[in-house]
Amino acid sequence: MLKLLVVLAGIALVCYASLWFVGGATTLTWERQPSVIGPSTPLTVRVSSSYGIARIRAFVEQGKVRCQVLDLSTGLGRMTFFKRKASTENATFTVQAASCPGLAGGAAKVAVDVKSADPRGRTDSIEGAVRVSLQPAAVHTGFEPRYVPHTGVTVVKYTVAGDWIDTGVHAGQYRFRAFPLNGGDLVPGSDAQLISFFTIPWDANPDDPVVVFVRAADGRELTASVRMVIERRTFRQRDIKLTTKFLSRAVGDILGGNDGSDLIANFKRINAQVRTANAARLTELSRDTANRVLWEGAFLQLPKSSVQGQYADSRNYLFEGEPVDKQVHLGIDLASTRNTPVPAANSGKVKLAERLGIYGNCVVIDHGLGLMTLYAHLSRIDVRPGADVAKGQTVGLSGMTGLAGGDHLHFGMLVDGVEANPAKLFERNWVAKNIAPVVPAAGLEKPLKGK
Repeated sequence: MLKLLVVLAGIALVCYASLWFVGGATTLTWERQPSVIGPSTPLTVRVSSSYGIARIRAFVEQGKVRCQVLDLSTGLGRMTFFKRKASTENATFTVQAASCPGLAGGAAKVAVDVKSADPRGRTDSIEGAVRVSLQPAAVHTGFEPRYVPHTGVTVVKYTVAGDWIDTGVHAGQYRFRAFPLNGGDLVPGSDAQLISFFTIPWDANPDDPVVVFVRAADGRELTASVRMVIERRTFRQRDIKLTTKFLSRAVGDILGGNDGSDLIANFKRINAQVRTANAARLTELSRDTANRVLWEGAFLQLPKSSVQGQYADSRNYLFEGEPVDKQVHLGIDLASTRNTPVPAANSGKVKLAERLGIYGNCVVIDHGLGLMTLYAHLSRIDVRPGADVAKGQTVGLSGMTGLAGGDHLHFGMLVDGVEANPAKLFERNWVAKNIAPVVPAAGLEKPLKGK
């Protein structure tokens, strides 16, 4: 009898031990990575488990302070796990800084522990570094541009405070990032003086308000209007007559050769697909910009050049008198002598120096704080990605690579990835009056006399 009991006990022990290995790890992920804890901050953790969870707890930790902000038992039993299936659910809780005695403004962390409802009952955790801000978010404008040309480049200065987690400028459907006035990284939840370069793009309504905004830790968005006078623009309509010679050269250059298929169909495919892919590449490049000013003074226009194509020209492409496509020209075309040296419009760092679809041989230079210049259709590239360039340094020679009908420079300006009209940045006095008061630039402390 004793032997039978020992055997049964051994079997039971083996069965229980095997159950120990049935459970699996619980996976925890933040729905949105926390960055700031304010007066009232909702947080959500997505919990994926094999057999459910028994208990979930959350804490705010700062130095010797450890404040529990959630303790929830689900009532699920560890030995009834076989009745349950894998599940994914959200655990949402609100952190109120005032309810945690001893919590002060500054760095902290939020930790969430989850105990699984299986025989092992293991505990898995997730943490997030945060900044505690005891005051609600606020935003106030400072320097505001007085005069802004529609599609031009300008800048605003403003201050933020409290439990903000995101900030920038909204102009119509477009959004532009902000940067600390004195350089460095943007720190959510800090009191800071910020600047943001922005533009009102060609397809944005200039009557729509431009606002600086902050999004608070509790999800609210606060805004402050940017007051300015908008110079209205009328965009040109132009007919561009396509020839078989141009189509054969351009299509072959962009697609890597002609395969004998319909030139018009390939031209339309380039405008629909290649152009879109090129714009996405430029947007991707814009995400990595210096957090300080790299440029000095007004920008340089291609020497002895004339403007052949204006920003936001609406181009109707015709072939043998029939319309085949329509595009908007987002840059300015500058013509000089053939294969003329192209100078960097200002100092900065080369982000791209390669063939880029419709732009042909192309160079992109980062000037910091989201400003980048683009040099397209070059016959030769003289710089490499990552290189520092000085204002006026030759980056290549003008040409007619890509979607170019003749030798010229397509010059573009990108503001946080959005193409803008660069013309005003060529004007020393305009830059001195509208940019330099916010972003000091060498040689622009005062406008020229009489201007």
